[in-house]
Order: sequence, then structure tokens, then C-alpha cells
Amino acid sequence: VAATRAGVCIMHTGRDRQKLADVIADQFEFLNHSLEIAEDAGVARDAVVLDPGFGFAKDERENVELMARFSELAAFGLPVLAGTSRKRFIGSLTGRDAADERDIGTAATTAILRLAGAS
Repeated sequence: VAATRAGVCIMHTGRDRQKLADVIADQFEFLNHSLEIAEDAGVARDAVVLDPGFGFAKDERENVELMARFSELAAFGLPVLAGTSRKRFIGSLTGRDAADERDIGTAATTAILRLAGAS
């Protein structure tokens, strides 16, 4: 990857590790460590996009808190994407169990997160 200067997306996940109680602190710990690994492997920082991993090993409370505090991720100085399309937490919040009924919730979370700094 480093040799080709391909872009890299680093995604946060809580799988197979102990998560911190504070959602943003956990994001910073995980993403900083992952950025160090990428940089040690020769990946240029300007080739990185961060993904906070909505819906990946996160419960509804964690996803909602991550949305509320999303703008704090700007401290990395990197593009941050927000992939919330039809996620289960949207269904939980809106009462829409079927994924294909979550498009309006997806549009709402996309707008909220774009205003909060999603790239």
C-alpha cells in the first residue's frame, strides 16, 4: 500500500478487545494506535481516511453518543467518513426493523453527521 500510495481507510471496531466506557476516548485510542501502525508501515498520513465504524461492535447508546460527539474527531486533521446506511441502530431509534425501511433515518443521520464534519 505504501509503495503504491493507495488510499487507506482505517475503521474503528470494538471487536476482540476491551473498549473504554467513553466512546470518543475509545475512538482516539484505537485510531491513534492504528495510525501509528500505518505510519510505521510507510503509509502517508495524507492517504488516510478515518471511519468511526458506526454499527460495528457498538450498541445503540454508543452509536448515538458517537453521532452527538462526531465533531470531536476533527482533532485528527483527517477526513472522517460516516457510514450509517440502514444501520440497526437507526431501526432501533425509529422502530423500523426492516433495513429497507431505514432510508429516511439514513438520510437524517447523513445530514446530521455532514454538518458535524463528515467528509
